[in-house]
Amino acid sequence: MKKKALSLALSLLMVLSLLPVTALAAGDGTAFASTQNVEVDGQPVQFQMYALKDANGNPTNYVKLRDVAHVLNSTPAKFYVGWDGAITITTGTAYQDTGSEMTTPYSGDRAYRDGAQTVMVNGAGRQMNAIILTDDQGGDYTYFKLRDLGEALGFKVDWAEGRGVFIETAGASQPVDPAKPTVTYYQEYPDLPDFGAYYGVPLLEAFVDDEGSFDYEKSIIYIYDADQVESILNQGGNLDGYLNLLEASGYPLTDSFEDSDGFTTLVFQKENRQVMVGLSLLSNQVRFAIYVFELTAAPPAGTLAYYQDAPDVPDFGAYFGIRLEDSYVDYNGGGLYNKGTAYIYGAYDIGSLLDQGVDFVSGYASLLEANGYRYTDNFVSDDGYTTMVFEKGNRGVMFGLGDMTSGTKFLVMVIDH
Repeated sequence: MKKKALSLALSLLMVLSLLPVTALAAGDGTAFASTQNVEVDGQPVQFQMYALKDANGNPTNYVKLRDVAHVLNSTPAKFYVGWDGAITITTGTAYQDTGSEMTTPYSGDRAYRDGAQTVMVNGAGRQMNAIILTDDQGGDYTYFKLRDLGEALGFKVDWAEGRGVFIETAGASQPVDPAKPTVTYYQEYPDLPDFGAYYGVPLLEAFVDDEGSFDYEKSIIYIYDADQVESILNQGGNLDGYLNLLEASGYPLTDSFEDSDGFTTLVFQKENRQVMVGLSLLSNQVRFAIYVFELTAAPPAGTLAYYQDAPDVPDFGAYFGIRLEDSYVDYNGGGLYNKGTAYIYGAYDIGSLLDQGVDFVSGYASLLEANGYRYTDNFVSDDGYTTMVFEKGNRGVMFGLGDMTSGTKFLVMVIDH
């Protein structure tokens, strides 16, 4: 994974591209109030819609999903709306009103942000365009593109001179086959969607490691037949549905990396639980695997401690309250140094510090200076990241981002000359 950056700060910000953010994304802006009558099977119904306009001022209408479900409940296009880690829709099943239909706590044009997402329609993931409006109390309301709903659920949405927008429900989708797989969760992790159940792929086996190591307390690997997963893709399916389910269940994408066998793995994390998804070479066979790691807890922030192997170098993780992922010692300095020790921290934790507004670059530099180290240089690595260099006597300390076989990491490197 190669990236370019002009400074360490810019390099660190690149980590955030993997994390969910609240800033406006491309396409965010103003949604225009578009309350209007829509002809539904010949009868006018007033919808409190919002519209986005293209460069020529042409509107595209968005509407609340539950408003449509309420209005179509007595038609052949009726559908049920639920939630199971993502929005679920079951066609041909009666909708249950919640009392929130056909009303909103605001009026007039509103700022919006992009809300495109995968919706589970009759057990299958369906990508839909959507926008999110926020009321004055911070509550979010999702509006879906009306034509997307029509295409996904089998009713006709169109416009005609003299009629305006109209919906026709004749020939709408039939009820779901009850045998079709639905969203369930792993028994060991009730908030983690079960990949096999979602796609109808049987679990080959699961490996449990209760002993753990210094960086995790427990791990489970769920293993599936790679050929069966590939057949799903060949039949027009994709993995977006499951990946969106992970994010909807609170597991944001935090990193990705290519392993030594050339397979790309996606990394998701929620608090101290990390989930890795992708192909793996296991026992000389290519398998599709879901790795789940229960990571060791991070230390409390603000602890001034020192690395055991370098008692005058402040412990970055202890001071900023993030977990040490790994460390290694290199005695082969090629004549440049006698010993090098690398302390490795994850992109997820670094991203969390950035989200909290922690200036850990300046903070750690000040800690080094307070312990007699002086700033001497910085350089840009082959991966495009800027590394800061401090020295005291025959010892140097370098810190910054770096690309490793397991993804983008933050490293503190102690060099003894």
